[in-house]
Amino acid sequence: VAKMRNLVLVAVILQLALIEGKTENYKFGDIISFERSCPCDPNKTYKHFAIYVGDTEIDGKEKGQDIFQRTGPVPGINPPKLSDCIFDKLENEHKSAAKKNIESKDNYFDSVMKPGTKEEIIKRIKEKKGKCGVYDPINNNCEHVATYIRYGERYSLQWYIV
Repeated sequence: VAKMRNLVLVAVILQLALIEGKTENYKFGDIISFERSCPCDPNKTYKHFAIYVGDTEIDGKEKGQDIFQRTGPVPGINPPKLSDCIFDKLENEHKSAAKKNIESKDNYFDSVMKPGTKEEIIKRIKEKKGKCGVYDPINNNCEHVATYIRYGERYSLQWYIV
């Protein structure tokens, strides 16, 4: 019984270490996906996508902001926008109770496409920051932005997988 308790304790500690230290597994330009429950049906999920930028200095990025993502609504913009491309903190994705908090590195096109260089990724981020256009779940969503930033091509596969 004591051995079993110790094994369970080790498993819990490892799990907590993985949750707390997730950013250690991300490198600049990685796509991070976050599994979320669909507001229309809690049994259905979809993915939200962001780009990990870490502590790299980029114009318009504040200290502590470590992801670039298309999100909404965007506070502090007048007139208010429902969605746009902004820098944010990965920890903010962890805090929201409305989100499932299941995240992973999701560079799913790396086997068929070459990721951009750091300079190319920064150039694409600067191009898109605050200029993502009207949100469209099929033609202009967070996955389109993330794949464009990483690979230079806009793709969204989740809408084709039902």
